[in-house]
Amino acid sequence: MPKPEKPVFRTFTDRVLSKRTDLIYVIRGNNSRGERVWYYVQVLPPKLKEFKVALESGNLKVTEFAKILYHGVGENPTEEVRQIMIRDYNCS
Repeated sequence: MPKPEKPVFRTFTDRVLSKRTDLIYVIRGNNSRGERVWYYVQVLPPKLKEFKVALESGNLKVTEFAKILYHGVGENPTEEVRQIMIRDYNCS
């Protein structure tokens, strides 16, 4: 499998936010077909408090609070995606 390229952070804000590991979360749940899914998300800073409340309530629409970085079907991210997250966002 080819090694993924480093991301191109399009804006200054993207570069700054890529250093904010406190804004990165792995969300697990079920999709509309009942399949187990996971998402790596980057929460928008002004929405962090609301995101945490929604996360605890179990009633979370991810796109209202965060940018989806990676997603997939299954219980956990693949090893390849975990390595990308370590490399690009300093978190797993």
